[in-house]
Amino acid sequence: MDQFEERLQDAIRREIRDMRVSSAPIDSILTSWTPRRRPARRLVPRTAAAAAFVALLAVTTFWMASTVHHVKPATQAVSISGAPLRFPAEQLLFVSMKVGFALAVENQTTADTGPVVVYRTSDGGRLWSRVFQTGLSTAAPVRLRAVGSSEIAIVGVSGTVYIARDSGGPWRSVQLPGQTTGADFVNFATPAVWYALGNVTGAMGTDAGTVYRSGDAGATWNRVFKFTGLPMTGISFSDPAAASGWIGQISPNLGSAVLGRTASGNGATGHVPLGTDALLKFQLATNPPIYFSPSDGVLPIVTQASPASTWLSMTRDGGAHWSVPVRLPGNVYAFTDLTHLWASGDNRLWRSENGGKTWQSEKLPKGYSVTSIAFTSSSNGWALAQSGGHVWLIATHDGGLHWATPYPQF
Repeated sequence: MDQFEERLQDAIRREIRDMRVSSAPIDSILTSWTPRRRPARRLVPRTAAAAAFVALLAVTTFWMASTVHHVKPATQAVSISGAPLRFPAEQLLFVSMKVGFALAVENQTTADTGPVVVYRTSDGGRLWSRVFQTGLSTAAPVRLRAVGSSEIAIVGVSGTVYIARDSGGPWRSVQLPGQTTGADFVNFATPAVWYALGNVTGAMGTDAGTVYRSGDAGATWNRVFKFTGLPMTGISFSDPAAASGWIGQISPNLGSAVLGRTASGNGATGHVPLGTDALLKFQLATNPPIYFSPSDGVLPIVTQASPASTWLSMTRDGGAHWSVPVRLPGNVYAFTDLTHLWASGDNRLWRSENGGKTWQSEKLPKGYSVTSIAFTSSSNGWALAQSGGHVWLIATHDGGLHWATPYPQF
């Protein structure tokens, strides 16, 4: 290598150092790039060599820029700044990258109850408007649910569902059949086909385990069958056309995860094999599975302990087989498919891109906790971060690699 070639490589390395990026990957490129020697009488003119240097530097700069964009820092902090939301948001649901809804409880009493109010955004969370006050309170859980691709519903314990187009209204109320209460005891299989699971046993009669079906969005209901078994946590359907449904249950036996199955109008109970010793000492409850397609779904399993922990088992064959459960790093979670998972716990926001086998995290500022996470794709997500009685909305558009506050928030 002559002096000119050495100066050329030194110049490239200086450019790389100025970018504050390791030059190690470039060394191998420069070594393999060394020009082939030619006879002295055919040496490349210096002007041509200079042109080659400029071209190589341009290619190197492009390579460096594309590589640096994907490098994840060892420690990435969640950015929360600016004024908090002007309403006490407790739950999020986004139906697109722009349109989202939040539930808030206004005028809370000392018992932490009050009317549930709906807020809506049409610009990804920068601006919010108050669109509806329900007849529900937070004396018990209230849930925002998607109904198909163009409607949303609010489900509480009163046996009433409030439903509207995702444009924000008008809202209508639907009375659930029998004695159905609780957010997980109604399932919107399609915008028209709904299922409800009676879950009340007492002086008013025994309705627990009665499964109802509506084919006209809750206008009329038919009793499908009576499910008997263990205490139930809710109902969901993987394939509404085949009436392939599931009922979450609470098992009295330690280390046993039990899941009810409905098919062709009949109910049966089956055990979910755990495949791990980590859950053998706990009493377990299965929540109704969440399906992304008739074949792919996740089954949340919750330990009945204090503090509780949440585990996920997965299926790729419509529930015929379930995977060994993986533990989530927090009890506030979201997922868009069997691969992309998010959770919050231990003052961090966690993400997994391999179905929970490994996790990466971003640290929250001290004193903050996340109360709700919502994703519309593997890239676009939102979360509510709470501290000192105030709530901030944070958003990510790279799958949770970076989180920041969208502005302004009203």
